[in-house]
Amino acid sequence: ETVFAKLVKQGVPIRAIATYATATKPWVARQGLAARVKLALRQALLGLSDRSALQALRFDGFLAGDDSDFGATRQAIKENPRFFAPGQ
Repeated sequence: ETVFAKLVKQGVPIRAIATYATATKPWVARQGLAARVKLALRQALLGLSDRSALQALRFDGFLAGDDSDFGATRQAIKENPRFFAPGQ
């Protein structure tokens, strides 16, 4: 459940002024992490199918992603100053 949905459910008087698709709760590796460690983590997460383990993480599962999955987020960050411009 999103933070927005939780606040609406609690009766907080908010409304969405913009939305965009985004990768939710991405697990990413830091630059310079050893390739063997990245591969091991990737294989472990993508191979995780134990329902109780996934429920403990509050996930349905993991999907492989790539850098292009973050294009919408980058664009939103780039446009962020528009929301704080005078008269907008």
